Amino acid sequence: MTVGELMDKIASDPAVAARRDDGYTLTSTVGGVMTAIGEDKVEDMLQNKIAEASQVDAYENTKENILNYWLRLLLFVAAFAALSTVTLEFIDKDKR
Repeated sequence: MTVGELMDKIASDPAVAARRDDGYTLTSTVGGVMTAIGEDKVEDMLQNKIAEASQVDAYENTKENILNYWLRLLLFVAAFAALSTVTLEFIDKDKR
């Protein structure tokens, strides 16, 4: 018997069809789950999931990222210097 045949047999069974929509509610606390699974395993799992979720490609230490951020910083410096010069020219109308 193959797995497919077994699944077909289970799906066509009237007893299984009668219980198909039944639901079960399980309640537990974080402490209960940690005790059941193991505190070290839960801690490792959480740390791995948090590390995966917090990994952002834009913050990787690659040459392209670093050059991109330095270029943006230099453009900001140039724009700030140009705007400061224009602003000071408008302020200094006295020409003494």
